[in-house]
Amino acid sequence: MVNGVVRIPLLASDPEGEVSGRGVLPHAQTRAFLGGPREQMLATAVEAICQGNRDYNPFVLYGPRQVGKTHVALGLVRMFQARWPAAAVVVVSGRSLPAEYASGSPSRQAVLKRQAHRRADLLVVEDADTLAGKPAQGEVARMLDAVIDRGGQVVVTLGVSPDEAKLQAALTTRLQAGLVLPLGLPELAVRLSLLGEAASLLGLTFEPDALQLLADSVHGTVPQLYDILRQFASDDNGEEGPKSAARSTARVRQVLASGGTQRVLLPTLDAGDARTTPRCCTIAAGLPNCCSPMTKPAGPCTK
Repeated sequence: MVNGVVRIPLLASDPEGEVSGRGVLPHAQTRAFLGGPREQMLATAVEAICQGNRDYNPFVLYGPRQVGKTHVALGLVRMFQARWPAAAVVVVSGRSLPAEYASGSPSRQAVLKRQAHRRADLLVVEDADTLAGKPAQGEVARMLDAVIDRGGQVVVTLGVSPDEAKLQAALTTRLQAGLVLPLGLPELAVRLSLLGEAASLLGLTFEPDALQLLADSVHGTVPQLYDILRQFASDDNGEEGPKSAARSTARVRQVLASGGTQRVLLPTLDAGDARTTPRCCTIAAGLPNCCSPMTKPAGPCTK
């Protein structure tokens, strides 16, 4: 850990568009995940899994959208494949599993898919909470057991913790038996580091305290922080590009000094997910007035 920031090196996922906007800084050849002290266990688990350690099995990540669950899961997949090129790696979505594990006589293609799932050396199930209320949960729990029993690694992502996902008891118990880690919005030191790296990638320069002001004043996911930085560093007419440090800093100070009349619009997250709905940030006296990412929008945070 350096200056309160944990850097977890991950390889980029293909295609690039698959992970863009999910908490990944653009144009980087690698896709490191930056976290605070609370992510130290995450770094330990990722390294262990890539080395073939099965102490964290299943490895479960949960949290609202755009906090880095897919970033970590798919980055771990690439790292695992680079370390174990002959390994069988399967990535599936919880949204597709009900159809693949529907009751009745499965097709030959469905049978082959199920066999591939159970034989995986690394099985990643994304958005497992979408299985809630689906009869396929029992089959999915048995699939996870089969992978683990034969020495494979299971990685699962959810929007909420396993005990809040309203899954069947067998599946919930299986997930809770592993390492369950929450992911949330980046802490102050991480926001400062992310803003600095994004500014560098964009060719922007700031006076020393400008990024600190932004990090102190604006909370959000990585894509939101990146978008805010571009808006703060833009001219009034919306043009982007290289600017002097003084000019970029002046723009930051102008926005922060404008108080409650200045609203910095954030990218709209998934409209169907009420847990992740901060749509704008109102700056008042240099401090943000934003919705919590885990609550529905209210007051000045509605667009």
